[in-house]
Amino acid sequence: GGLPMLHGRAWRSWTCCSRVRWRRSFASSNTNDLRLKRLHTELLSKYPELTFRSETQFRPLLKEFKDTEDITRMVLSLVDHLHQLHISPQQSMIMTLKFPTLVRYRPEKLRSVFDFFTKEVEFPPVYFHRMLKTSPRILSRSVAEYLRPQVQQLLSVGIPPSSLPKMMMRNQKVFEYSLDRIKQRLLFLKDGLGVPDERVGYVTYGSVALVTSNLEKFAHFARTDLGLDRSAIGHMVSRYPSVLGHSVEGDLKPKWLLFSEGGVGIESIRDPICFGFSLRERIRPRLLFLKQLQRPASSLQRLLKVTDKQFAHQICESDLETYMNFKRQLVPLPPAASARSRSGEGGGGGEQVQEDTGAPRWSDQAKRT
Repeated sequence: GGLPMLHGRAWRSWTCCSRVRWRRSFASSNTNDLRLKRLHTELLSKYPELTFRSETQFRPLLKEFKDTEDITRMVLSLVDHLHQLHISPQQSMIMTLKFPTLVRYRPEKLRSVFDFFTKEVEFPPVYFHRMLKTSPRILSRSVAEYLRPQVQQLLSVGIPPSSLPKMMMRNQKVFEYSLDRIKQRLLFLKDGLGVPDERVGYVTYGSVALVTSNLEKFAHFARTDLGLDRSAIGHMVSRYPSVLGHSVEGDLKPKWLLFSEGGVGIESIRDPICFGFSLRERIRPRLLFLKQLQRPASSLQRLLKVTDKQFAHQICESDLETYMNFKRQLVPLPPAASARSRSGEGGGGGEQVQEDTGAPRWSDQAKRT
């Protein structure tokens, strides 16, 4: 059905061109396979500890290299340079496959970024290597134009230098955005959300998705749905900074609706860490089970923190089997809403919040300041 309606000379010409194109494509495919096989062979011969067992795992590199370029020489050179920075060959290849453009940068450029984090910022090498594994693009950033001004901006809002490495580990995306974007987010914390100046550093440290989340949408939700003014929003965010990383439509609004129907809406605002518990596993089944038993919800945080057995016996005065049967019979959440409750909504870049943790833990120096 996909063939053109051609006859005679036109058909023979089209067939001949198709064969030529197929032969060229086949020859190019064979050449690329040979290049990858050579790279795989030489890498394993030089670094036997590598776990890459097939040359097809290196296929993403073909998008970065031209047909005339020597993939093996360039990749081996990069791995050697990174090895001098105490980065293992295995991690070097993982970083290269995630960010193939890395092979284009000079060794001096890579070393300057490494020295900036490990010497100037005093980033523990173990943390820095772990951060590079997930965000190798950091090595492409200019120290003078991007990295140093960004670090200075984070320190200026009150984040202690000793807490900076942990903050960077939690929020690695911050270095993929411009300095203007970071300043805009920090300014919105004070002007748009009402966070006091002395708490901006604490909120910045505690919110993993500060740069990527939609702060304007959260502010609109807090004003219209929760009925909070600017100072109350600032108090809420200061108490639980991770709330900024939650999806508004898929997570915060359904939780607020359940809290309101259960008569604990005001308490959830007073203690916003309650928004960090799982909607599907804790908030929804427990509040609906209390509603079925016609029992009022007493302390919201206690209701959510206890185990299922303690909830059934101590709060509901029922048995665990009855509660678990009720939980299994609940109509499941829509897949889209369930997915949004676990991650940020489109472009928001949310975060997964641990149920048993509250505000972020600062270092001793941060607590003293």
